[in-house]
Amino acid sequence: MGLENLVATSFAQWVDPIFTNHFALEAFWAVNASGGFDDAFALQTLKHPNEMVRYWTIRLLGDRKRVTPSQQAALLALAKTEPAAEVRAQLASSVTRLPASDALPITRELLLRAEDVNDKHVPLLLWWAVESKCATDRDAILRMLEDSTFWHAPLVQKFIIARLGQRFTAERSDANLETAAKLFALAPTPADADELIKGMEAGLQGDPVKSVPIALQQRVAELWASRAPTPTLMSFAVRLGLTAAEQAALTRITDAKVSEADRRKTITLLAERRVEAAKRPLLRDTVGHQVDAGLMGRGAAMPHQQYAVDARAHGVHLAGQDRPSADQRLALVAETLVGKQRLGHALAVVGIGFVVEQRLLQGEGRAEAVVVAVVVIVAATAIGQVG
Repeated sequence: MGLENLVATSFAQWVDPIFTNHFALEAFWAVNASGGFDDAFALQTLKHPNEMVRYWTIRLLGDRKRVTPSQQAALLALAKTEPAAEVRAQLASSVTRLPASDALPITRELLLRAEDVNDKHVPLLLWWAVESKCATDRDAILRMLEDSTFWHAPLVQKFIIARLGQRFTAERSDANLETAAKLFALAPTPADADELIKGMEAGLQGDPVKSVPIALQQRVAELWASRAPTPTLMSFAVRLGLTAAEQAALTRITDAKVSEADRRKTITLLAERRVEAAKRPLLRDTVGHQVDAGLMGRGAAMPHQQYAVDARAHGVHLAGQDRPSADQRLALVAETLVGKQRLGHALAVVGIGFVVEQRLLQGEGRAEAVVVAVVVIVAATAIGQVG
């Protein structure tokens, strides 16, 4: 027997369960330092009464990125019964480093522990444990969700469902969007589907979805038909190209019963999605000076960064102004609908860009010039000359 093995064997006896104080942890570290932390020793210390011995055993096993079947069974038992929140937190952290076949059963049991729902660390550590397997083991995650009772665990409801929806829509691959459709199929109640909608709507922010799988199109249509169109559901469905949702959004922006904040969000949504059907009514209202001042923040101190418009594009500069004038709001609606670059192109197409720009810059006939610019956009778009 080598010296290191002799030292390890000598210290191992002091890690006996009869020693529950700090001395047991010091002996544990001496065994590890001398090379005695093997599979058999780890299996022993996973059951040690000293919680810090259990904590560091879990940590060292995670660093190895593998466990034996016996160790996995012991970790699974700890996930069900471990009394110390600090140890549960380490277990949630370490499973991210294990293969899904070993990690997900442990993660599931930890997620069923309702006492951790208000913990500062455990819930998000468990989300990261789930998320770490989304790219490589999505089928295993879906199998975990086949149990309807699992959805109703407090940790799952509060920290997992919406985040899963966001995870599988933020990265818009066909596989991820098809997985999103499967999540809806597994949701046991309408409330669970609503949590998925909330997460997916957040995931769909930003660049538009280029292609929506048929399965997800069908799920979105079913969801739209089965419940009242909340702002979140409307945004979710519009972002996935549902025509009925686009029509509802168009109705919403002219509904006086809808709050100004929600109407503003709906206009922004339609503009971001470049919804073709939205251009005509919004431009008609703009040219006719019928745009509700509330939509553009009249009477509210809005950050002027939101209203900064390049004078070279259409001659309106709002730096230092918190309340844009009616003429400036007209130009802003035009810019929102078609973008700065397209607005500049539209003016150039008919050769009046310089004239309009000068009149706006000089404060002469600003309302008339903006109306001309809007009409130019409509005409140029109609004949396909604005890219």
